[in-house]
Amino acid sequence: LPSKLSHNLLGLSSSHEDLSRIPLQDDSDGRPEDNLAEPLFGLVGEIFHLNAMSQWFRRQLVLFVQLSFGGTVNRYILDTVHWMYAEPQVIYYFHKLRDSLWPKGKWNDNYAERTEADRARTKEECRAKMLSFTPEALHTMVGTDNAKHGMERLFEAFQDNQLNKHLFYV
Repeated sequence: LPSKLSHNLLGLSSSHEDLSRIPLQDDSDGRPEDNLAEPLFGLVGEIFHLNAMSQWFRRQLVLFVQLSFGGTVNRYILDTVHWMYAEPQVIYYFHKLRDSLWPKGKWNDNYAERTEADRARTKEECRAKMLSFTPEALHTMVGTDNAKHGMERLFEAFQDNQLNKHLFYV
């Protein structure tokens, strides 16, 4: 693999110290802006309907987490992106692709077409697993009903083929 794959896509060297020295921009209030975490907090607010007036306390809780741990969240996101695009991970992805398409070195022509019943069953199994693995902290932060409905909205969003293609290619 080319050596460029071992470098972080954000233009940083592979040193972990570089990730902690990324400057946060200041907004008009003089408060550090969470460049990477800000869209995530907005997404959480949108998915779990934290923008309604009756959700004032929960919005304040998210704001507290955002202000308290924003830099930590940014560093975690950068660490994760760095790890995902590190050379060993890219090699791992290529090996998984190779083993899926050419198991034991031969083209996999034993692919069985899935029926609509199989697809529906798999979809319901995935929905049940996603709902059952919702973190308890999410239930505490946004409420049980909001967590359940938000996870269902998120699951339904991932059923859109066009959006999935966009996520995959981007």
